[in-house]
Amino acid sequence: MIKNPWPGKFVVIEGIDYCGKGTQINRLKKYLLAYTNLKLLFTKEPTDGYYGKCIREIIENKKLFDDVSASSLQTLYAVDSREHVIGSIIPMLQEGGLVVCDRYRTSSVAYGATSFEQLAQYYILNETILKESFIWPDLIIFIDITAEEAMKRKIKAERLVDDSLEREEVLVRARENYLFMSESEHFPNFKVISGYGNERSIFKKILFELESLLGTNTKEA
Repeated sequence: MIKNPWPGKFVVIEGIDYCGKGTQINRLKKYLLAYTNLKLLFTKEPTDGYYGKCIREIIENKKLFDDVSASSLQTLYAVDSREHVIGSIIPMLQEGGLVVCDRYRTSSVAYGATSFEQLAQYYILNETILKESFIWPDLIIFIDITAEEAMKRKIKAERLVDDSLEREEVLVRARENYLFMSESEHFPNFKVISGYGNERSIFKKILFELESLLGTNTKEA
């Protein structure tokens, strides 16, 4: 496992769909822009590049998703990530900046693995494809809700897109994999934060973890 060797910090926000991840990332971006002088890169995986678009086309088309092998999809995620890390993340870390990424290698592994043994296999696959560009985040914040709660929020949001990764059975498995990683020494730097409660209280917990990493004290959120 390759740790981040550069002066910047690499933070990843994770969670199953409808955990409130996007809302918290937007809030964090506004806050850091207003109250810090950090060099910032807010980014995401899958990316908006060629491979990222291919991934989205697959997961939003049930027939395509069912026709593509799990290992092939994992490979596609890893190739997309390799371009992303080399082209965007490493340069910002080299400059001493803060990178906040909406999902990373932990995400495709958590959603794709059907057992804890396969989770380890997919981790090795990612490490093999990314090679020297495989960077482990300095902090991974997992916003935790149950799959049942996620489906309730999906209905409330009137989500109409048939995303193959938003099926309840997939979300149950993904959450189990995330929690397994958070408790394993092979996946360090995980912090689990409850996704229940009001947005401000959740944000304050995220900010506390970020401040602990950076060694700073920012203004009251």
